[in-house]
Amino acid sequence: MQRTKAGRMAPSDTEVAGVLRVLETAGGRMHRDTLATMLGLTAPSLRTRLAALRRVLNVEGYPVIDVDADGVTMMLDSSLLQEQFDLT
Repeated sequence: MQRTKAGRMAPSDTEVAGVLRVLETAGGRMHRDTLATMLGLTAPSLRTRLAALRRVLNVEGYPVIDVDADGVTMMLDSSLLQEQFDLT
């Protein structure tokens, strides 16, 4: 169901895992330009993909992936990710 919310731009499982892995390795926070570079994407492409990723992961509005108040730092809430998707 979550994947349908992302529409035609829904990220693949590989893309989701890649973003989560990079953010997790960085302690859950990373500047969006650094994230784009780590993923081999341009900044505009990353913004589009992150919007779709947020629609998939942010169940019922709970921010598993969010943007910090500075507007440029991506944040991953690993605890919420585990809780929302019943991961162990």
